[in-house]
Amino acid sequence: MRTLARVLALALALAALLAGCAAGPPSRFYSLTAVPPRASRRAPGLMLQIAAVHIPAILERQEIVRESTPNLLQLSNRNRWGAPLAAMIRQVLEQDLAARLRGSTLLPAEAAAPAGTHVLVIDLLRFDVGPSGTVRLQGSWMQFAPDGTRPVLTRQITLAAAHPASGYRSQTAAMSRLLGRLADRIAATVTRRPAQLSSGA
Repeated sequence: MRTLARVLALALALAALLAGCAAGPPSRFYSLTAVPPRASRRAPGLMLQIAAVHIPAILERQEIVRESTPNLLQLSNRNRWGAPLAAMIRQVLEQDLAARLRGSTLLPAEAAAPAGTHVLVIDLLRFDVGPSGTVRLQGSWMQFAPDGTRPVLTRQITLAAAHPASGYRSQTAAMSRLLGRLADRIAATVTRRPAQLSSGA
């Protein structure tokens, strides 16, 4: 009986070891974070709403995507986003804008926007790491008139940031910094008066 018990215990231990090897290393989950502004301005009463953030279909996945060589993408099964990327981008931009526009109100995307709300739409064509290791953000953002019927401003944007380490923690930190820089540019423009927006000043 003792021999049989030892054999069973050894078999169970071996099975557990093989199961652990098959499972591989645990997944790591990352998030984007708001970046403190270098400068802020008072914007009492200003109401903003990021109605939508559009990202390329290839980024609409849990795995973090990198471009290892031109036209060749690397998807990491171990390094994943903790939430849908577009939703995280919108949430971080809301936090960044609130910090840069003191006294403003950032409305959730699903909320009904009151009259006078500045509605923004973000369209990102690229937000990833390129073959050189540089984090790239490329796309545009659009501001709609307070009545929501027409766009009054469209701005193209191209930003880049190097991250000295090759790890995913460094990459997500660099991506967060780029969102902070995008928020800087939006905050510097969104408070202009409609006449200034129409003239492109």
